[in-house]
Amino acid sequence: MRLSLNENGPLAILLDDHKLFTDTFARTLETTRLFSHVFSFYDEREVLEFVFKEKLTNEIVFFMEYYINNETTLNLLKDIRRIKPKSRAIIISSITNPLLIKDLMRYKPHGVISKYSSFDEIIKCLYFAGKTKPYLCPVIQKLLNDTSADQALSLTSREIDIIRRFATGESAAEVAQSLSLSPHTIATHRKNIFKKMRCNSITELLAIARNMGII
Repeated sequence: MRLSLNENGPLAILLDDHKLFTDTFARTLETTRLFSHVFSFYDEREVLEFVFKEKLTNEIVFFMEYYINNETTLNLLKDIRRIKPKSRAIIISSITNPLLIKDLMRYKPHGVISKYSSFDEIIKCLYFAGKTKPYLCPVIQKLLNDTSADQALSLTSREIDIIRRFATGESAAEVAQSLSLSPHTIATHRKNIFKKMRCNSITELLAIARNMGII
């Protein structure tokens, strides 16, 4: 925890498993003098425990990476909306795949900014995020304008997760076990993925997914 100069400002909660980035970004947020406190976490369970246990009366602004420990933070994004509906959630990430960004937008974050954004861009995001629509930094907006991923726009988060598990060498049975799903459900997902990606085999699927940057 770090104390900034604005005691009446909102709380900032950072979540990223890259500690060097988290610490650096925390110091950057302090220099804005917009926050009362800046809290850094490296695991999403720690964030939920903190939010549940602490009596937080100030507005909260969450800054979170899209991927934490090889998992997306999309479920956490949903939990935040449920637990602290008046808080704001901003994704700050290095993702560059238009498909993943478009999937992320379905979860309605208040803002999405690149880790390569300038200090001024961060300030702009804090000002505009969630006022009328999600704030997107120029880097993210440019990626969203890329139509090269249109082939797979309808892939769900679950389907993307399954593709990535196939890429690690897991069999359909192993994927079913790791996701606590039935083999039949995985087979249905695989069939739908093949149809959306216009392929007929796992080998072909993985080649396409690598070319698109999904894996």
